[in-house]
Amino acid sequence: MRYNPRARLDRSQVEDRRGSSGGGGGFPMGGGGGGIKVGGGIGGVIVLVIIVLLSSQLGGGSDSGGSGPAQDSGSLDQCRTGANANQDADCALVADVNSIQSFWGDDLPREAGVDYTPARTTIFTRAIDTGCGGATSDVGPFYCPVDKHVYLDTTFFKDMVEGQLGAKGGPFSQA
Repeated sequence: MRYNPRARLDRSQVEDRRGSSGGGGGFPMGGGGGGIKVGGGIGGVIVLVIIVLLSSQLGGGSDSGGSGPAQDSGSLDQCRTGANANQDADCALVADVNSIQSFWGDDLPREAGVDYTPARTTIFTRAIDTGCGGATSDVGPFYCPVDKHVYLDTTFFKDMVEGQLGAKGGPFSQA
């Protein structure tokens, strides 16, 4: 997967909390009463596995210049353009978030007549406290409706998808 090298990246959509103490374990969907429960859990893992398997069958498992899954760099300052995203996995993550936000910002109002509210993406490793409670790497990517953040442990792709499930990752499956 390649990014437009002239694209401008908006780093403000992604918060990098890798390396900070995330706090307790537990489950992110605790959050008290009712609410929408999205992401994480077995449904999120099943969707992710399907995407990974389709990606590897369609050739998405081959790396096209990125440096693999985002690691514990702790900074996104170098992420300014699509050219950076083509060379750096952290910047590719920023480009993916920007693309997803842009898509839903344009298409949701047009297709469903509903305004889209951008969701900030927080990347972390090992554990993090969220508006929905504590989360660990075991949860996988998830959305917390309480604080309206998407949470992504950047080690998830290597540890869970490639390690435990035996799938081949790659830029498309990470996106």
